[in-house]
Order: sequence, then C-alpha cells, then structure tokens
Amino acid sequence: MAKEEWQFSKDLVNATCFLVKQQLAFRDNDERTTSSHPGNYVELLQSIAENEETFARHLEPSTVFSDSSKIIQNDLIEAISDDIREIHAVPFVAPEVDETKDA
Repeated sequence: MAKEEWQFSKDLVNATCFLVKQQLAFRDNDERTTSSHPGNYVELLQSIAENEETFARHLEPSTVFSDSSKIIQNDLIEAISDDIREIHAVPFVAPEVDETKDA
C-alpha cells in the first residue's frame, strides 16, 4: 500500500474514532448525495478534504467504490470495535508492523 493510500485509510479510521468518541451518529435520515445534511461521517470527510488535496482526490466519486457508503462505515466501526475488544481481553499487546519496499 502506497504512503498516500495508507494516509487516506488512516484518516478514515481517525474520522470513525472521532465520531465514536463524541458519541455522534454517523448517518442522517436522508443519505442522498443531494441532501443538505448527508450525515456526520460524510460531512467530516468533506471537511478533511477541503484542506487536503490528496484526501479529496480519494473521495472523488467512483462508479465501483464509495469510501463514505454506509457499508464501509459499518465495516470500519466493526473492525475498530473488534480491535478494541481484543485489546481489552488480553493482559498485554504487542503490535506487529510489516513493510514491503517497492522496487
């Protein structure tokens, strides 16, 4: 995964954690792209994109994949909550980091 993609993924996780910590709803009742309030998650990602050009490029509409879809939101919430439960269940944690250099 390239550094740019890694940073984008990290920003998605940070946005998810922020909303969870603040106990804010991720979505609103009206999730259409034309909605004046598409939900806190989408609004937060758009706010980040206003200041980060690279992040904004990743958020550009795609016909195949949407980083702000409710499925992606739910997957992020579930993955993070699984990690937190796992960390709380063990007496110690040892993070493992692996990196592959591109040629």
